[in-house]
Amino acid sequence: MEMAEEEQEATTEEEKPSKFQLSAGMKKMLMIAGGVLVLVGGSVGVTLFFLLPGDEPAAGEDDVIEQAGQTAIYHNMRPSFVVTFMAGKNPRYLQADLTVVSREQKTIAAVITHAPLIRSRIVSLFTDQNYLTLQTDQGKLGLQNSLTELVNTTLTEEAGMAGVESVLLTNFVMQ
Repeated sequence: MEMAEEEQEATTEEEKPSKFQLSAGMKKMLMIAGGVLVLVGGSVGVTLFFLLPGDEPAAGEDDVIEQAGQTAIYHNMRPSFVVTFMAGKNPRYLQADLTVVSREQKTIAAVITHAPLIRSRIVSLFTDQNYLTLQTDQGKLGLQNSLTELVNTTLTEEAGMAGVESVLLTNFVMQ
């Protein structure tokens, strides 16, 4: 009879839940909560990676990069330029994103201040272009040089200074 009592006591102790045992539903909730925390942590990490200054500029922002002991300042001219021009009898479309490069913050400030006039002159320059010429690398390089000259000329006339190192074509689509 002693054996039967010991077995019964052992089974009743196993059936009683301990204070530290979790039910299946509670385990599932903890796993889901842990997964959510991992996802949120990953999201925050990725966001910080892209928002904190790094070695490369992020699109759509003014960024500072060290180059040969001098600081280059990049200013994206937004929104994109979209113009229509004629190629023979056919209308053609051009979309371009431009970034102004300077080594002086006051030059970038002047570009921002006089952006409406600069944009207007750039649109006029785009509409005067030859479609076939712009399809070549030399044509694009010539356009880039013309843009740099145009921005510096406008800044000289309006702000009494020129300091734009170059105007970069960061996106260029013709149709």
